[in-house]
Amino acid sequence: MSDRIREAAEARDAHLRKVIAWHFGEDTGCEFWLSQKKTLGFDPIGKIHGLDDLVEHFGNFDGDLHLRTVPAKDWKPRGMAEDQGTMWWTGGTTGAPKRRWGRRSMDPNKSDYAWDYTTFSQMLPAEGFPHGGSCLYIGPGGPRRLPRGVEVLAHIRKAEFNLIDMDVGWMKNPNNTCENAYKNELVQRAIGAIRRDKPDWIFCPPILVEAIGELIDWTQTGVKGVFAGGTEMIPEMVRNMMLNLFKGKIHFVPAFGNALVGLAAPRTIATFDQPIAGQRPFSITYQPLQPRTLLRVTNPKDHRQLVEYGTRGRMEITTATYEWFMPRFVERDEAERVAPTDDYPWDGVCEVGPPPELRGVGRVGVY
Repeated sequence: MSDRIREAAEARDAHLRKVIAWHFGEDTGCEFWLSQKKTLGFDPIGKIHGLDDLVEHFGNFDGDLHLRTVPAKDWKPRGMAEDQGTMWWTGGTTGAPKRRWGRRSMDPNKSDYAWDYTTFSQMLPAEGFPHGGSCLYIGPGGPRRLPRGVEVLAHIRKAEFNLIDMDVGWMKNPNNTCENAYKNELVQRAIGAIRRDKPDWIFCPPILVEAIGELIDWTQTGVKGVFAGGTEMIPEMVRNMMLNLFKGKIHFVPAFGNALVGLAAPRTIATFDQPIAGQRPFSITYQPLQPRTLLRVTNPKDHRQLVEYGTRGRMEITTATYEWFMPRFVERDEAERVAPTDDYPWDGVCEVGPPPELRGVGRVGVY
């Protein structure tokens, strides 16, 4: 183990100890975790010294139960009693939306999403996401962190922020049969906004990026950067966007995440012309924003066991911030476990996507 990797693990565990002390402290914790503390059978503050201890002593977090039934007031930490907050929703792909509590602020010291996107902003190339100018967001609105996060990016880069709202809840409703018509409507609205407002950079789900590219030439739009997320991005899709649609003239930055787990940023993408050791061409490797997001790729039959590097497993995520603590939540998606390097000193994941039994099931639509 290199010094960089060991230091990252030590910083992760030190951060986790502080978060545990906050959420299980009588003066700072929320009602939910203080009530759970009575039934755990151990004192988290004294018992949890790092991620290994957390895996040993905590079971998997029951998101289906807790995130759909616990009242909003029970999630707000006592230590943030004076702060304005809200319940952020997921998209609801696997049923009724799950929710998490968070503060509303563009200050990275005061809200999780602002910290995530401020950190992410430091990874974006200035050529593709220039300061000044304008940003166009095409995606879900409503009580979600994603549009607020992209708005933080625009704020940091002093860009005008424009939004085309996508009604994910309507699209996921099995009683609706017009998703293709809705997709076409979104594409036309997006093309109109691109031609009219000439944004410098865009957030857009990759399915819409491709659909827009069937009707207009992306390289003639004046768009300098595209930040894409919200849909499984297989290597063929990434290759099509980078080579056929953007042709090396538009910076492409993928991301993975949701309201519960935060944001994961990409490692540099390998191509045929620029190979990277340990990475397949056009396969995206995502890196969680540790120490706030702790990701493990686990054996689906025993989530305490990690799979070997290069092997697929189920993603298990611990979100550890002062606003929100969620230990060992098993995500819907599978991924391949990727080894850390000195440049990326903790585990990454690639080939993220739903497990075989869910592929092709449900209404993915445009998001």
